[in-house]
Amino acid sequence: MKSLKYLPGIDMVHHYNKIRSFIPDTSKWGKIVDNLPSSDVSTWMPPFDVYGTVEGNRFTTFDGKTYQFNGRCSYVLAGDYMDGNFSIILDYMGKQKRRVIITTTQHAVQLLPKNKLRVDGAITEMPYHTEDISVINEGDDVTVTGRGFTVRHNQPTDMYDIGLSGWYFGKTGGLLGTYNNERRDDLMMPSRQLTNDVTSFADSWEVNDRCR
Repeated sequence: MKSLKYLPGIDMVHHYNKIRSFIPDTSKWGKIVDNLPSSDVSTWMPPFDVYGTVEGNRFTTFDGKTYQFNGRCSYVLAGDYMDGNFSIILDYMGKQKRRVIITTTQHAVQLLPKNKLRVDGAITEMPYHTEDISVINEGDDVTVTGRGFTVRHNQPTDMYDIGLSGWYFGKTGGLLGTYNNERRDDLMMPSRQLTNDVTSFADSWEVNDRCR
């Protein structure tokens, strides 16, 4: 300051911009709630829930392995081979139509084309709820929720998302793999033999041999 008679001139814009340069850009962080862990404490520790997908002829296993396969029969996508609580079957009906058949210890549920639902052989309206399974229709999606598994079908894309509880770790088999965090053994046949041939692998998981 050259004199005490006058107040000093301070360029606040210069200092403001300098301070802002040290503040991180949070515009791309999204909402705070999106970065917080789930309130479901069961998802905080392993084993974690996993998802496999069927999109057209592209399969992605629970452990993240992808392969191409175009079927013409009925195949096990995933099943509980320890306790037999459920099985999820992909059935090729011909004319580029498919359905998923889900069996539990009490019911058999079919997700049919055009978002139709059949339970124990009868066409059924949604939503549908029983003690061990529920089915809801939200927009283009139909979601089946059972004990430790979910199946979501998107009608426009004909895409299936299959989710498993972490408590099925190492207990499943089928076209969606073994779910043990090892991609190398995802093409495992019911005999526990490994193969690199997708057709042989898929054929081994046929529900029956009526298509051969």
